[in-house]
Amino acid sequence: MREANCKRIYFGIESGSNEILSAANKRMTTEQMLAGTTFAKQAGIRVKTGWIYGLPGELKEQRKSIDFMLRMRPHEISIHQLIPFPGTPYYNEPRKYGIRIKDPKNFESFCYGGVSDNISYDYLSSTEMQNLLEETAQALEAEGYVSSDVAQASDEFVYTTPLNANSMTVFRREAKIPNTLP
Repeated sequence: MREANCKRIYFGIESGSNEILSAANKRMTTEQMLAGTTFAKQAGIRVKTGWIYGLPGELKEQRKSIDFMLRMRPHEISIHQLIPFPGTPYYNEPRKYGIRIKDPKNFESFCYGGVSDNISYDYLSSTEMQNLLEETAQALEAEGYVSSDVAQASDEFVYTTPLNANSMTVFRREAKIPNTLP
């Protein structure tokens, strides 16, 4: 891919918990995902990863994503609230998964960016979600990541959460992004 001039790749990691990944039928383990992102970085490709908080699983399993993000150390981290999109099992049978949707026709709440009160979980309260996002941001910033709200195109390690006002907009424009590897 690098030889074909690929400079950036997005991996949908979803979770740092093998238990959550298995329940979500991801069909990959954290070790497989770590190997893939490591190979991409070694090839000089900038790595962006996507994570989902709110997939069915206890808070202790949700928290495993924080340590895994730090271990993986991708260039960009984008964290989202689980959105039970229409047509998915999470939308079609939400109660089976411990998901509550107040208004299934409120499609505005099915957008990334922000935390929707239209969607709630039996296994993760809104306060726990908020605390998890804040804890993640603090851990990432302690390791040198910069929030997308203040990031510049020259920042090597950037993250965004539903708490951010700007979701990676800094990378929408053409910019020379360094290929420096950790």
